Amino acid sequence: MGFEAAADMGEETVNARRTVPRAIILSVVISSVLGMLTLIGFTLAIPDLASVQASPVPLADIIFFWLGETLTKVLLLVVVFSMFALTVVAAAASARLIFAMARDNLLPGSTALRRVNPKTKTPVVALLVSLVICLALMFYGYANGNAFGTLVGAATLLPYLVYLLTVIAYGLRRRQMAALPEAFSLGRWATPVFVAALVWLTAVLLALILPSEFRNATYVALGVLAVAGLWYVVGLHRRLSSGAAGATTLAVSSAAANNTRSPDPGQ
Repeated sequence: MGFEAAADMGEETVNARRTVPRAIILSVVISSVLGMLTLIGFTLAIPDLASVQASPVPLADIIFFWLGETLTKVLLLVVVFSMFALTVVAAAASARLIFAMARDNLLPGSTALRRVNPKTKTPVVALLVSLVICLALMFYGYANGNAFGTLVGAATLLPYLVYLLTVIAYGLRRRQMAALPEAFSLGRWATPVFVAALVWLTAVLLALILPSEFRNATYVALGVLAVAGLWYVVGLHRRLSSGAAGATTLAVSSAAANNTRSPDPGQ
């Protein structure tokens, strides 16, 4: 759904420890309510179930039946604009995440990836790397006729794996995080939400892994995890053990270094 993009942009946020969690919760609640109302509305507006089921663009057909050709084109234009806007947000969030991890020396080539252009105050190298990754996936999907389903499945599976790892990490570090000044807390709801999240994520992952239709996507996701694990073994573990990587004083020293300071929050 993209709600975690609020966390990726957290360093540009005022009072991030409280603002970011609230933004994530509100985005989930609002999108869930509006999304459910939209689904109910489209379902009630189906003019003929058989024809809609056979249509390659069922939502557009439903709109066309009730509103006509002109308004259908207008609404589809809104959809296209929304997709474009989401692409821009995703590019900004992914590049910001790459920059932040490189600034903390967590990625291969961190020295280049954390460099900030002195004029634009933007992490140009991180933006270009994010663009190259997106283009590579796009061309792979274009060249391989069966790649689209695999890419969509992997793009669905990988975020849930990340969510699961994040929830597990939260469970292991919950007490230390609660001791931080002005830390966001769910209070007595923390444990029920934590357990519910684990159960839900496990169920979703099983639903995405067990069916044979998602087998190729599962292999791609496992490949990505294997590459990440290999990098941890051959490089990252040593950096973390020596204190050369991690969100500690490294972020401060990196921000003060020439050409490696954090992007201007006002940009």
